Formats: sequence, structure tokens, C-alpha cells
Amino acid sequence: MLLKYKLLYLLMFFLLFSSVGFSQSKGRFTVPNRGILPIQKNGSPLIVSVIRTDIQIIGSVRFRAEGMELWSAYYVYQEMPEHYYLGLPSRGANDLGLADHIGWVEKQYVLDSSEALRTPNKIYRRIIVFDNRYQNRVNIYSAPLHKAEEISKTPLFSFFYIYKETQDYYLIGVAPRIEIEDTALDLLGWIHKKNCREWNTRLAISYKKDNQPFRLSQENSNKEGLVRIYKTLDDAIQKNSTSIIAKETEASEWRYNMLRYPLLESESNQQKRLFQIAFLSGDKSDDTQKMISKIKEEKEKLNKLDIMFLIDSSLGSPTRQKIVEAIEKSQESLKPDSRKKSEALDVAWGLTFFHDFEKEKKYPYRRGRLFEPSVVNIYDFTSNIEKLVRNINNQPYHGYRYEAKSLYYGLDMALHKKARWREGSTRILFVVGATGNHEKDSPRDITQLINEDIKTTLQKEGVRVYGIHFEEKPAESKLRAVQDFSRNILDLAEKMGEGGYFLVSAATDDYREKTFSMLHLLRLLFEHYLQEVSLFDQVLSDMGRGFPPEEVEKRYGENWKDIWTKFNRLVYLRSIEPLTEGNSKTTIFIPQLKNTIDNFLLRHEIKLEDLKEKGIFYDKGWVWEINPTLNVQQIQVWLLIDQMELSRLIGFLSSLLLQLKNASNPQQYMEIWKTLLKATFGIDTIPSSEPLDNLIMQHTGLPFMNGLLNYTLDDFVQKARTGDFRRTVIEKLETTCNLLFMVLQEKEIEQIMTPQGITINQSRKRWWSEAGSDLKYSWLEVEMFP
Repeated sequence: MLLKYKLLYLLMFFLLFSSVGFSQSKGRFTVPNRGILPIQKNGSPLIVSVIRTDIQIIGSVRFRAEGMELWSAYYVYQEMPEHYYLGLPSRGANDLGLADHIGWVEKQYVLDSSEALRTPNKIYRRIIVFDNRYQNRVNIYSAPLHKAEEISKTPLFSFFYIYKETQDYYLIGVAPRIEIEDTALDLLGWIHKKNCREWNTRLAISYKKDNQPFRLSQENSNKEGLVRIYKTLDDAIQKNSTSIIAKETEASEWRYNMLRYPLLESESNQQKRLFQIAFLSGDKSDDTQKMISKIKEEKEKLNKLDIMFLIDSSLGSPTRQKIVEAIEKSQESLKPDSRKKSEALDVAWGLTFFHDFEKEKKYPYRRGRLFEPSVVNIYDFTSNIEKLVRNINNQPYHGYRYEAKSLYYGLDMALHKKARWREGSTRILFVVGATGNHEKDSPRDITQLINEDIKTTLQKEGVRVYGIHFEEKPAESKLRAVQDFSRNILDLAEKMGEGGYFLVSAATDDYREKTFSMLHLLRLLFEHYLQEVSLFDQVLSDMGRGFPPEEVEKRYGENWKDIWTKFNRLVYLRSIEPLTEGNSKTTIFIPQLKNTIDNFLLRHEIKLEDLKEKGIFYDKGWVWEINPTLNVQQIQVWLLIDQMELSRLIGFLSSLLLQLKNASNPQQYMEIWKTLLKATFGIDTIPSSEPLDNLIMQHTGLPFMNGLLNYTLDDFVQKARTGDFRRTVIEKLETTCNLLFMVLQEKEIEQIMTPQGITINQSRKRWWSEAGSDLKYSWLEVEMFP
């Protein structure tokens, strides 16, 4: 019987591989040899990600039966016109040689590009989702099939990038570029085309801001001064009041980083333009859009890190030298090289010394009053480490090391306005002490502060506290005041749900075999912080796209837990156990992602309850560019552009300007244009009947729509023989270049009115960053273009 099963097994084995051999003999599917390296694409090994759960694998019994996990990544070891051979290297190998054979798959089932699809004129293809009102948000599926599994729903509002397309579905993502090895965070899945519409122009509109007060006054005088959005084009032409589906409000505001309303289509009627737009509708659209703008603005400040050291003035020279050494050497962990692709941190260092109120001296204390330098000494934040170190070394010594101090007063004053924490910064406070706060019934407890008071202030200001305690000798470590330091810090951190207490090796006479220096601690903390801020950046990016906080927590909760668990373990392996009974050991309170999100929203007064229920959603409608009643412009058209595109455009216009100025013969203009168009935009052929502005727009998507370059090349050269034409072109080009250069360099000045009615000048904000891109983006008025 056993022999019979063996023969059956051998027969199946022979049939399987004979079929493979048959395929090979026809020049189709071959099985690559073990150890072969992945094929290269753009100088790197080609990696693909599985994007459909209905994927079919050729040549693998196991994967044909088990299937492949959605978003899983594999190396490509062979390629045919319509297929890839997938595999994996050995985990312990020194190279990427094939070790685990997967099989052949059709290319339609995998993603092999880290960039979203583009239009012929190089614009990313995007969609806007419309049928996502209230709780009936649009389903996203695991495959482009009518019976595919629903894996998520779209955010309540956003536009999405297209990565693949079938007849009825789009594969969408939330960023223009992704990491193929980790597509799960940025790719959402497949959405049916009936629920969305492509937006590929980068043109969008807003209500005209500068004349809104006039239009509002006309509205209040029973004239139609504010913008009306009509259901259909015919309704708009006829100004059918029963078909108005939305209306501009007095509260409408368009901050620099707010999403404008995408322009979908343009029509003319009696020489006036009407636009079909995708607009945000819903009862709370204006308010929620402002909240989203604020999230994006605060996200820009995540790399701004303020670190303050609150130090007990009684600590001697050896302890201070350990602090200085730790700061000087650990700062390397915060430099750009250690952050890889992320932006460099903008770090400022603060310093405050605290000691105690003098005995038998009366103080007119009230909460918030600063007694400096008698009780605390606050130094300004600085990016200069040498200055910070000099201040630590020059600070006079005060008090007896082993008696209780006014620790809570020191903590309270570290948040005083004189400390000048930077607006919007992420804040860490290291408390380096020897003893705790005075006991509650002590006559030396002038302030009567309790840690509940301090906790409230710390949470309001967004400050995380870590206590650092240099281990004392056994005799001193038994003192109540010494042990109170750890108790006070731990009690405070526990109530805040974050922060912690660290027992580090003694500053002098450390005879332990195991050490845990302050330098080790700061390096671990700073390296962990970089991971934390990187993940929280993704959290805020998703909320800025319309994901409710609860869904963001689900998306990133496990990653958040993992980085904190890893940090906690690294600290545990390094830390030392207290030698004296009653002393506390190193303890970290791991913040919950939900609490961190809630605290962020509370601190910045951002209310997103409307995202959970009715909130806002996209709808379509038609608007007049010129107000049909008042005959004034009510719509501003904008172009979404990144800094690289704008820089390239300025380079082209500046070169054109210089060449036109220096050309002695208008006939030279022909060669000037041909050279610049090829060098800047890769345009090889210039059709004789194609206007120059339209030609450039087709290759770049930039709206050259103001007539300056609305000539064919032959017409331009012919007109350039006229001196007035040359002067006009050169003057307008010069004005355009100067204006766009001011935008690129962020040197524009605008006037604003303060709440007190005072007009002041300030730098105009235009640029913001988006997740998934290293570039900054801006909305530019189309009038800026030539």
C-alpha cells in the first residue's frame, strides 16, 4: 500500500514538471534558477506589490491554493511581456538571490511603480468622490470585481490618486508617491468609477476674497451679491432660484493650505464663463474645512522640537558635567543624517534652574508670579549648544542637595511666559533633580501647589515630562526627600498618561558593573522621538484628508504600539535596578495613540465631531465667474503647483527673457525658442499652427492663459520685428519673472487687519507640504502666469 502511494506521488510530480517543461519548450513560462538575482529597474531591484485578491499564480500549487496577501511585496526575477515571476530571497542571506519560488503572475495583478498615473501633459491623475454623504460613504474593494470583498470606505472628503485602472474601477491611493514595500498605508483599494470623477487639470476655484465685503453688502440690500451654486448649467444660465444647491456664506474663508473647489468643466454664455465645480457641501462644511486647514498647519510644525532642562541648582559640578556631556553627544541623534528621507528637526534648547524659597522670608506668592533669580532662573531657548553649556556651567549653586525643594514651583515656572516656548512646537521637559517637593504640611511649602495643578498646565501646553535621577549613595538614597523625587515625577507622569522616570548611573563613584548613563538615555529618547514624530505626521496627514480620528487610530494603532514597545524594551535592557529599598526603578508610561490625538485636538481647539456624522461631502454644481447681477468677478481661479515646477517655469521664463534681450536679430528668436523648449520641457517638435502657450500647457499642464505667448512660433518671430512688440513682451516677461520669484522665495508681503483694526504688513504664507511628497505645494492665481 505504501509503495502504491509513493508511485502515485511520483506520477503527480512527473506530470506537474512535464507541464512546466512543455511550457518551457514553447518559450513561455520558465522557472528561474535558485540564487538568481532580481531584475533591475532604474538601477534598483524591481519590487512589486499585490493589489488584487483575485490574483492567479502560475506554476505554484501552494500559492494557487492559499492565494496571496493583499499589499504583500515580492521581488521580480524574470519578466515576460504580460507576466512577472515573483520570489523572495532568504532572510539570512547577504544578497537578494532567489530562495523562495512564488510563481508567474499577470502584471495587472501587481503594482510595479511607486508613482501615480499621469496624464499626457504630466499631471497626476486624480479622482474626486461624490456619493459619500453622511454615513453612506463609498465602499473600497479588494479587487476590481462586483463581488469583491469590501475592505474599507473612503474618507469623508478628499481627492485620490489613480495607480491602476480597469474598465469599471480605479485603484486609488492617498499620496502621489508610495513605498512599494509598504503600500498598505497609502493605497486604499479599488473604487467603482460611477462614484467618482477624474480631476486632471489642477485648476480650482474659490470665492473672490477682496470684494466679498462689497458683495455681502449688496446681499444685505436684497441683491444677489454672494455666489450661488446651481444644479445644472441650464439652471445657472436661467438663474433658477429653485435649483440653487449651495451658497457662499459670510463665514467662507480660504486659507493658504485649504483645498479649493476643483474646476471640472468650463462653458461660455454671452461672453461670460460658467464653471462646473466639485464643492464641499453639508451643514458644517465651512467650519470643518477650517479645522482641517488648522490640522495641516500644525502638522507643518511637527519638526519644531523644544527641549528644556529643568535642573536642581544644588547639583554639583560632576553631575553638571555629566549633563553637559550627555547633551553635547546626544544631539547627533537629532541631526538630518539620522532621519534619512525626513526633514531635519528644528531643535531649540531651553534651560531653567530651580532651588527653594529662603527660610524665614515672606514671599507675596500668587499662582504664576515669578521669583527670579531667588527661586528660579530661566534662560531663553537657543539653538546654540555652546551657549546652553555655558549657561549650565555658569549657574551658581544654591541650597543643600538632600533637602526637599520647591519642585512643583520649578515645574510651574518652566511653563511661564518668560520661558518663551515656541508657538506650535513639540515640547519635552527633562527634570534633573535630587529631591522631591516639600511635604504638603511643611511650612516651607510656600506655593501649596499639588501635582494635579501641574498636570493640568502641562497638558494644556502640550509638554511631556521625563524625570532624570542620578543614583545616590546608599545612605543618601534612603532619605525621604530623595525618594520623593521619583514619587512626585511618577505620580505626575501616571496622571498625564505619558512621560516617565529614569534612574541613571551615579555621577561619581559608580562601581556598578552595569551602567545606564544619561547619554545612553538621551540617545534612546531622541532616536525614539524621530520614529514617533514620523508616525504622528502620517496620523495628521490622514486627518487632513478627512479620516475621522477613530479610523486613524485603527490604521496606525499597531505601529504606534510597536515603536513604544520597542523603546520600552531597549530602556529596560539598559536600565539599572535601584540598590536601596524604597527607591523607584525606571518607569515609562506609554501614551495611547487615541489620547495623543485627543490631546492634540484639544490643545489646538480643533473639533472634528462633524466628521463622525453628517460633516461635509463633495457635490457638483455650476457657478458664474462674473456675478450676473453686479457684473463683478466673484470667482478666483487657482492652479495647484509644486516648488520644483515653479522653479523650472521661472528658469524657462528667465532664460527666454535674457535671450530676447540679447538677441540682435529677431530671426534669432526661432532658434531661441527651439533650444529653450527642448532643454526645459523636452519639446522636440513645434507644430507650425500650434500657439506657444498651448504647446507648453500640453506638456506641463501650466495655464499660459493670459495671452502673452498666444502666438505660433512663426507669428511670434514676425511680430518681433516690431520694436513695440519686443518691448511689451520683455516688460511683461520681466514683471512675471519677478512676481513668480517672490512667490518661490516666500518674500511676498501682504497687509492684514488686526482684531484691533490696525493694518500691518506680514509675509504671505503660500506653501505647505503633503504626505507622500518631498515637495511643497501652493495655490497660485492664474493671473500670475504669462
